[in-house]
Amino acid sequence: MKGLFVTFIIYVILVDIMFSLSESDSCDGEHCGSVISMPIMDNMKASLKADLDVSKMNKHLKAYIEQEIKKGVKTAMESMMKQMIENKTEKMNSEITDKFKDAEERHTVKVKTDQMELLIKNKSEEMLTLFQDNVEKQTIKTVQMEQVIKNKSEEMLTLIKDNEDKSMASFDVKMEEFKQKFEQKNKLNYAFFTHLSSSKSNLKPGTIHKSRKR
Repeated sequence: MKGLFVTFIIYVILVDIMFSLSESDSCDGEHCGSVISMPIMDNMKASLKADLDVSKMNKHLKAYIEQEIKKGVKTAMESMMKQMIENKTEKMNSEITDKFKDAEERHTVKVKTDQMELLIKNKSEEMLTLFQDNVEKQTIKTVQMEQVIKNKSEEMLTLIKDNEDKSMASFDVKMEEFKQKFEQKNKLNYAFFTHLSSSKSNLKPGTIHKSRKR
């Protein structure tokens, strides 16, 4: 690339020099090439030293050199522009490819991130639903357990109360039986002591003597 640029500068300098040295009647176009294809001479039969037209040859030579320089400059410019375009195109293609890869990678990462977020969200909702179900089941079990405990407590209280009532009734019955037995015993004791008292009065000395006389 640098060599082409240096060549272009040299050609430009040479063109400028040749234009400054050329005269107004310089040849142009395709006719110039046919004119300068061989040395120009006025008389082909004359001696070369005497009849050689050096001035015209110089003019045509300058024109030929200018034309070749223009062709060289044009070729160099075209080559340089072509190389610049190729380099620019290659650079643009590389940048576009890199940007496309970067965009594709970011898209892939975003898709994976979205998938991961969706998976986490679904798992979180699933765990929350499972937790709520367990809480509801546990709540139901707790309520059922409380109801069972309440029912059992009521049954036990009822049973204790019934036992107390039965015990009190049985105690009352036993007390009544004991009271009746005690009263009967008192009555028997009273009768016994009464009988015993009456027997002692019959055993007095006077009573016994009278009984013997009879």
